[in-house]
Order: sequence, then structure tokens, then C-alpha cells
Amino acid sequence: MIRQALGAALLLGMAGVATAGSVSVGTATGVANAGAAAGTNPAVIPVNYTPGAGDTTVGVGMRVTWTNANLTATVSPAGNCSVNNTTRIVTIAVSDAANLPLAAQTLCSLTFTIAAATPASIETLTADIASAGQGCFDAALANTGCTATNGSIDIAAVSSPAVTYAPTAAAGVAFPAGGTGTSNTQTITATPSGGTAGQTTTVGSCAVTGAGFALVGTPALSFPTGSVTPGQIQVSYTYGPAAGTGTLTCVQTSSVSGPSNVVWNLTAPVGGATPPTIAYAPAPGGTITLIGTVGSTQTSNIVVTRTSNGQVGSSVTLNGQNAPAGFTITGFPAAFPGGSATPASANLGVSCVIGAATTNATLTFNEVTSTGVPPDSTTARTYNLVCQAPSPEVSPAPAPGNIAVQGAPSTTQTTQVAFANTGLADLTLACTVTGAGFTLTTAPTSPVLPGATGTAVVSVALPPAQGTTITGTLVCTTNDADEPTLTYNISGTAVNLVVPTMSAWGKALMAALLAGLGLLGFTMMRRRTV
Repeated sequence: MIRQALGAALLLGMAGVATAGSVSVGTATGVANAGAAAGTNPAVIPVNYTPGAGDTTVGVGMRVTWTNANLTATVSPAGNCSVNNTTRIVTIAVSDAANLPLAAQTLCSLTFTIAAATPASIETLTADIASAGQGCFDAALANTGCTATNGSIDIAAVSSPAVTYAPTAAAGVAFPAGGTGTSNTQTITATPSGGTAGQTTTVGSCAVTGAGFALVGTPALSFPTGSVTPGQIQVSYTYGPAAGTGTLTCVQTSSVSGPSNVVWNLTAPVGGATPPTIAYAPAPGGTITLIGTVGSTQTSNIVVTRTSNGQVGSSVTLNGQNAPAGFTITGFPAAFPGGSATPASANLGVSCVIGAATTNATLTFNEVTSTGVPPDSTTARTYNLVCQAPSPEVSPAPAPGNIAVQGAPSTTQTTQVAFANTGLADLTLACTVTGAGFTLTTAPTSPVLPGATGTAVVSVALPPAQGTTITGTLVCTTNDADEPTLTYNISGTAVNLVVPTMSAWGKALMAALLAGLGLLGFTMMRRRTV
């Protein structure tokens, strides 16, 4: 049948030996959405013909077949291909109207719809050019022996977002040591990832068992596909004279597979003496930066202050500090016994010798809390340390921006900018002036030593015409990393300086005033001669 369809287009003879071309069927990925009328449509799948060198193929007849009844195809263009979704066959017949060899082209474009709830699979799209009546033909209807490559559709499984928990359900939640009658709260972080379009995973309906344990709030987490923001579940425990055990159960519900329980075992030690509490300044996790001149030793303290005394038999101890390279650490170990007000505070010293290059390190140590009942609770504390190489800091006055200069026509006026170095290293300055009539009269001294000031003076030759404005630019470059370039837009405007005039009334008043002053002076002189 295909030969007959092609026959009319392949009557003209063309001598020569055919060089094989190739036919390939593309690939795509789609998802069958559970509960939806239909799944997603994969991208358009092309059926492409690529000629070989010297290829004599003028027509192609072929079929594309598949086996999964859940796939429904549409095709285009209608003149090249047709589809029978009952037999699951796409028929393709393409020939050159002028009986010339075919150029590289898309013979047919296939688009499939995936039925809802179709199981995940990879479906093969078989390119058939070997059956009777199929193949690539030259103008004499001789088979040119082209090759074919199958395509496929990857039907991905429908899935709701996965949720990972920290700590995991397998690890459970272990509460640290605490004083009898005190409470502690532990947090479980739920982080979503993945999922196919339109799906959701929720976590809620949480319940706690075990004396002393309690759920904090009412967790109701919802994670639609695409969500990456974690949620939290919190459980508290009030310490008592016996160790605590219990469970936390939450219902995780997938829009695809339904609900399932996630269960954590909860454990807590026997309550002991209430330990003292402490506070840090600066707070753990912060950065301590030491700044000074090269060769100087700089020191800063982490001040640890007792905020409550606790009970006898308990303690908080700071120990286990590391030795960060380039820094000297002092003040360890530091102990705060319970039931006492002393020591009220402790200083953890951090020092370094300032060098030409910045040194970075991390200080870590342990905060060990003891209730007198093992085990002790250990919390890692960290600080970022920076031994800062000195750097310049330019402080210009005025700040970069616009400067307006005025004066009488044809006069020369000046303006200046001061560059104070408030840093700890030499400040280099290089200034240039552009614009007709503008001259850098005084360039700032470079380098400007720490604590000193450099000044740039710009002279402006004002134009002769009243009201005329000229513009120029002062640009100064520095070695200050924060302000490497300072730009000033300077305008110079010629204006007449007007001497104010006095009215007739003003002149009369001035004459009277002068006369009065003269009379007063005469009277005083007469008194002195009496």
C-alpha cells in the first residue's frame, strides 16, 4: 500500500547507487496525574530524516508503533502522516514533488496524551522501515537501505514531595540533662523536596505519649510541589525524679499514596539539680575582628556572664577549646558552679599579632552543663576570628557629588576637597580634573598617613558672560577597597556682584544718625573740659 502511495511521486528514473540516509524517532517525558482527567502531554516528538552523503532517497514510507493503550497520539502535518489510535500505528509517507533527493527534515511530529493513573514505564516508539512496503526509495523505486532509530516516552511516576526529618524518626529525640522542675524544648525540622506538578504532602495530627512530654503548639505543615521551605515540630519535656520515655506520632499524608505515620521515640534523663545559666557577649556564632597596625598585638574578650545561680550540685563548664592558627586563646577552662553567685563572669581572651595579610580562623569550645545526674549535656560553641590586616579608610569632605562655584565674570575661583585617612594604613590618592576652565591647582599628598588629611584644590576660570555656566569633573582614585573612586561634578557660574543702593529715606536717616553721633561726641568732650 505504501509503495502504491509513493508510486505516483517516484515514476521518474534516476540512475546511480543510493547512499543510505537515516530516520530517527525522538524521546520525551510525561507524567500521568493521578485522579486527573488526563496526564501531562510530553514535548512534541519529531520523526526526522537525515540524508547520507550523496543520498539518492526521494521518498520515505514508514510506520511508528507503540503497545501501551494508555497513550493517545495526534500527528502533524496531515499531508505527511496519519494515526490510528486503535491499532496504535502512525503511518508516514513523504516524497519530493520534483523527484529530487530529500533534504534533512522532520517527516512527522507526534504528540501523546498519557491517561490518568498510568503506571510508570518507558514506552518504546518503534520505527518500522523494514516491513513490506516500508523503507526509503530512490526515483526508480529501489530501496536505498536507510536505517532507523527507535524513540521512547518516559512515563514518570506521579509523586508528592518527599519530606526528610532532622532528627530522623529512626534516631528519635533525646533530651539533654536538665534540673528537676525545669523544661526543655526540642525541634524536629521537616524539609520538603521533589514531587510532580500538582501534588502535596502534609504533616499534622501529631500526638505525644509519655509523662512529662508535651507537644508545642499544633503543627500543620503543608508542602506543595516546588516548596523548599522547612517546617518545624516541637516537643517539650519537664524534668522529674525519673527518666522520661515516650513517643511522638505525626501523620504524613501524600496526595498520591495517602496517609502514613511517622513515629519518634522520646527519651529524657533523670532530672537533677537546676544548673546555672550564662550569657555570652558577643553571642556564639558571631565574628570577633581584631584591628591594629602591623606588628601590634590586639586582644578582645568574650565576656561570659552568670544570669542565674542554679542549685548546689550542678555546674556549667567551658572547656575543650581548640587552638586556632594565628591566635592566642586564654581563659579556659571557665567554671560556673551551681548554688553560688561567684564567679559572676569570666573573660575568654582572643588575641593576635596584626600582619600584612588578614588571618581567618574559627574558635570552638564546649559548654558542658551538669545537673549532678549523668549524663552531662554538651553544646558546641563557635566564633569566627579575624586578625584584620590594616587598611586605609578615606573620609572625604564634602562627600562625592555636586560642587557649585560662583563668582564675577572672568574671575578665577577655587574649591577644595579634603580626604581624611581614618584607617590604619597609608591612603594613596590620585586626582584628575577634566573640563575647559578647570585646573587641579593643588594635588593631594600621596600617601596620606593614618590620621592625616590630603587636600585637592581646583581652580575654576569663570566665563566672561554673565549667567554662563561651565562644567568639569574631579575624579580621585584611592586604595580604599570600599571607595576606590570618588567623583565630583563641578559647575562654575559667572554672576555679577551687585552693591546694594540706599533709598532717599535711608540716606536721610543715615544723615540724622551721623549728626546725632557727632553731637554726642561734642557734648562728651565739653564735659571732660569742665
